[in-house]
Amino acid sequence: MLHTVVNISTSYGQEQCEELINEVTILEERATNAYNRMNFQQSTPAFYQAADLYEKINVFPGCSKIPLPFNPLVKADKYREMAAESRAFELFKNAKIQYTAGENFGRNQQWKEATKAFEDAAITWEYAAELTTHNENQKKALQSAKQARDLAKRAAIFHE
Repeated sequence: MLHTVVNISTSYGQEQCEELINEVTILEERATNAYNRMNFQQSTPAFYQAADLYEKINVFPGCSKIPLPFNPLVKADKYREMAAESRAFELFKNAKIQYTAGENFGRNQQWKEATKAFEDAAITWEYAAELTTHNENQKKALQSAKQARDLAKRAAIFHE
């Protein structure tokens, strides 16, 4: 009788593992689709959730009984990197909006506001550069941050 309970428990654990795998597959698809649509506010948390689920799959007892077609820790690392990249792209977009606001303030000779907008853009691009794992994106973000800082300095001079 005890043996039967163990078998049911093992089977139940495997079923839970399969449910986790189905859940992470749906999350992967949602995150990838959002990322491809450049909806980074949606893709970033979905990638983080997928990474968390892969880590859960890695330690879940029911999953150790099933031959998995992937290494859960490798997948978790991949999706943490994708989440960081997605967040960086979201920051790139925000920095561009801040930069454009700085340009508009400058055109209207609102130098104090222009200075703040350019400074905010520079800070945002610098943070994006820290998050991105691609060297080319990092270079672009740092170049944009430098340009925004230079314009902030110029606007500050006009403000004085």
